[in-house]
Amino acid sequence: MAELVGVDVGGTFTDCVAFGDDDSVVRAKVLTTPEDPSIGFLNGITELARLRGMRPRDYGARITRIVHGTTVATNAALTGNGARTALLTTAGFRDALQMRRGVKENQYDNRYAAPRPLVPRRLRIGIAERTTSTGEILVRPDRDEIRRAVAELRAQGVEAIAICFMHSYANPANERMVADIAAEEMPEIYVTASADLLPEVRFYERVATTVYNAYVGPIVANYLGALTERLSEVSFDGRLLIMQSHGGVVTPETAVVRAAGALLSGPAAGPITGAAYGTRPDAGRAITADMGGTSFDVAVVRDRKPVIVRDAEFDRHVVALPATDIHAIGAGGGSIAWIDDGGLLRMGPQSAGSRPGPACYGFGGIEPTVSDSNLVLGYLDPDNFAGGDLSLRVDLAEQAIKSVVADPLGLGVAEAAAGMHRVVNVNMAMGVRAVSVNRGVDPREVPLVVGGGCGPIHAARIAEELGIRMVVIPQASGLFCATGMLLSDFRHDFVHTFLSSLSDVDQAELAGLLHSLRESGTAALESDGVAEDDHSYEFSLDMRYRGQHREIEVPCTIAEVASDLSALRGRFDRLHEALYAHRVPEAVTEIVNVRARALGLTRKLPLPGEVVGERDASTARVGGRPAYLTETAAYADLPVYDGERLRAGHIVPGPALIDEPTTTLLVPPTFDLSCAANGSKVLTHHALREGATR
Repeated sequence: MAELVGVDVGGTFTDCVAFGDDDSVVRAKVLTTPEDPSIGFLNGITELARLRGMRPRDYGARITRIVHGTTVATNAALTGNGARTALLTTAGFRDALQMRRGVKENQYDNRYAAPRPLVPRRLRIGIAERTTSTGEILVRPDRDEIRRAVAELRAQGVEAIAICFMHSYANPANERMVADIAAEEMPEIYVTASADLLPEVRFYERVATTVYNAYVGPIVANYLGALTERLSEVSFDGRLLIMQSHGGVVTPETAVVRAAGALLSGPAAGPITGAAYGTRPDAGRAITADMGGTSFDVAVVRDRKPVIVRDAEFDRHVVALPATDIHAIGAGGGSIAWIDDGGLLRMGPQSAGSRPGPACYGFGGIEPTVSDSNLVLGYLDPDNFAGGDLSLRVDLAEQAIKSVVADPLGLGVAEAAAGMHRVVNVNMAMGVRAVSVNRGVDPREVPLVVGGGCGPIHAARIAEELGIRMVVIPQASGLFCATGMLLSDFRHDFVHTFLSSLSDVDQAELAGLLHSLRESGTAALESDGVAEDDHSYEFSLDMRYRGQHREIEVPCTIAEVASDLSALRGRFDRLHEALYAHRVPEAVTEIVNVRARALGLTRKLPLPGEVVGERDASTARVGGRPAYLTETAAYADLPVYDGERLRAGHIVPGPALIDEPTTTLLVPPTFDLSCAANGSKVLTHHALREGATR
């Protein structure tokens, strides 16, 4: 029987979800191994094999597809441990990388400084060449000059070269010639040309993205090579696919070429889970939040799809590739508590990770974390954490909180733990507000879909901070991103700059360009092995009013482009008004870029569909334990339910605790929990229930 597996390597835990031909599902959560993430990856596969009652090699041979979300590119970028990278660019423009957009992002902060360029100035070399904006080549590069430049870079120990010339989006010939020579002279080096990665207008965005791709490319290539070898140890002979920032999957070969597309490889899968489990059919909108061991990732879902942006920044560097619009803050189960110089309690962004981890893990950690506070407050069961695979030490958690937080602030341990809990909840609420309000979404009007191992403990409290009255906890929310990986499709994005006013556009030429991009998408999907019946295409135009600096992506079809441009103009005006609260019907409208997305549909993880039954959930109750309630600032005996025994239709009034193998859910006194047919647990604020009855 074939098996499909999703593996998400996080900062603290590696999550694995698998389902077979009979749609049976198994899930595993193991500790991440930061020294070599592939070890934790293989440990997860081994645990899935145990749950299936098989030997690892027999189980590995049964797997036909693995979808993997990796933090390798992310960690390399955040720690500054990317490849030693050089930049070959048009002579006279080697400082564009450092000049950025030419403006100071935070204009009124005198201490604000731009981040250090990923390529130092001595490794940025100008090449005498020139192409016009219309694609005419005025100066071709001199081959001897290129060879001398490459020899100089070899002497400098360069591991990757980024190539970005002026107007190469209009004609890539010069860039590709230089890339070919660099590959010939240094075949072992990683080479990225902007014309192959991001062939669109705007020089800084192209050069920054190309450099980032080269910076993380060798790291991604080495990791995927090592992972492939390690998977052979368990007889895996299926297809390994890599999750990309835009929420689609690609082959390892594509992931290596477009390495910067893996910067949000793991977190991008979370909103896919949120869209599948948490959006209402009548609205299709939601806010998703994933709280793991290290970070808290928030995104917005519209029309049952995560919002995608093309101007993302990562660690303040521009990466202009399509990416899920995720706002991440350092707030997770491993986030460390500390007292600042002003005597205020802070949480994170530093994290204890998996080793040494929170103090309560007993692995040598001595700093108090969010997980330590949750244990002291009674929200976590010390004998039933991570399915019982890890026993938590209450005494170590209390000791860490006492020495770092309670004693310096003159508080009791319980008070200090409650303060830690409240501070991290406020931090996360601010993160939700940032991504939702900035995207024109009132958080009070949409459900909050929460996942991650720590998320369900904090979900209702975050909702209270924001006035959100409905919270959805998807089935197996502790493996939020690993689940989303088995709900994703192949995706390839194509772009071509096409500058024209809408009134003067050559419709035949524009339609022909869309057809050409579609053909490129078809070729990519065929190379992925996707059957023709599973191909799907989406097209759009980047449009703006003349004089504007930024464009709006306007969906379109080839038929519309060939026949009726007035519909596109009306759609652009409506989108502009929705985003900026005004439209200018008399203004000249321009097209800047043409875009195409090629989607290859995959077999998806089946969503549960239980029959809704009785409301009484007493059969799922397994006891009780003391837990701290903010409302009374005291401990109370709360009923505890086994989340795996709860069935569709069951109602659990708050306050209560729901224990599951990969997470715990806190139901405060102001919420009730109901179990949906798709396996989700829905927290409804009493105000919403009372409003519905009036």
